[in-house]
Amino acid sequence: MDGSQVPEALQYAQGPKGWVPVVKVIALEEGNQRTLREYGPEGELLRSTVQVRQ
Repeated sequence: MDGSQVPEALQYAQGPKGWVPVVKVIALEEGNQRTLREYGPEGELLRSTVQVRQ
């Protein structure tokens, strides 16, 4: 998916120095759970979200 198709609220994450662009998203699935890890331009982990399928 092209980054321009992602809602703006998901294109950036709040970091200690302000808003940082999300440049990479990794999705890991295990059973009924998916973990999304979002990284900034310097490889820093910005946000991690766990989703559980019901």
